[in-house]
Order: sequence, then C-alpha cells, then structure tokens
Amino acid sequence: MAIFQNLSRDVKVKLLGFALLMVAIGQGRIFLLENINYQMHHLYFGTENSSMHSILFPLGNFSYDELMLVKWFLTIAFTLIFFICSYLTLSLIFQKSEFNRIFSYGYALLLLVSFVLYITDGLIGELGAGYKASRMVMGIAQSPMPLLILLPFFTLAKQK
Repeated sequence: MAIFQNLSRDVKVKLLGFALLMVAIGQGRIFLLENINYQMHHLYFGTENSSMHSILFPLGNFSYDELMLVKWFLTIAFTLIFFICSYLTLSLIFQKSEFNRIFSYGYALLLLVSFVLYITDGLIGELGAGYKASRMVMGIAQSPMPLLILLPFFTLAKQK
C-alpha cells in the first residue's frame, strides 16, 4: 500500500504491534462479553449449569446486576482502548493533528448516536430496537472499524 511506503522501519514495527494488539484485545473482548452473557443467562433463567468458561470462575460469584455493571465498565474500557490505539495509529501514519481531530469528532459522534439510540429506545418503533441499534454502534466503536474506514479518506486527503 502506498500509505506505508514512506514510513520508517521503526514506525512499521509499531504499526504492526498496534494491529496485533487490536486483534488480541478484540478477541479478548468477545471472549469476556460472551462468557459474561452465558453467566447472565444462567442466572436469569436459573439453568442447572452455566456455560461460562472456567477461567472466569470469579465472575460466577457475581449477581445478575453486578454482571450488568461489569459489562458497562467493559464497554467503556474497550471503547477507550480502541480509541487510543486508533488515535496513536493515525498519529504514527500521518503526523497530522487535523486527522486526529476529525477522527476524535467522528468517535464522539458514534458515541452520541449510540447514546441517543439507547435513551430513545421504544419511543419510535418496537421496544428493544433502539437498544439493539445502540449495541451495534458501540460494537463499531469497540473495534478498529472507524480507523479502517477513515484510513483511505485520510490517505487521499494527504495526497492532495
């Protein structure tokens, strides 16, 4: 890719590190949240056994409400982690503060859209539709997707 041609070896190594870090964090996020959901299902429906992985056994002592709080905390934490990783990646590639500012505003817009969808759930359409849409938007914010969407645009803008 033309975007990486003028970067030093040191910067390329750092970018590879960020890419691997984001993959590992994304997989860890999926593992944690899916297993918390298994435990919450077990608690809510009173099933005989939980399907939660045994490595997360300390979470087995949490109540349903406590697990919900853990999920809120993890949502905020993973959103911040992916924002920071993406922000630093953009800084390494472009060294243009205006791109980081645009990226930050875009991220803030994603969070605002998610918040509005969450709080207006049920006002328009069926109950739960806003919550589902809010979760989808937060899933985007908790991934490298915003970075991957903006990279081609910033590359073209840099060439002009």
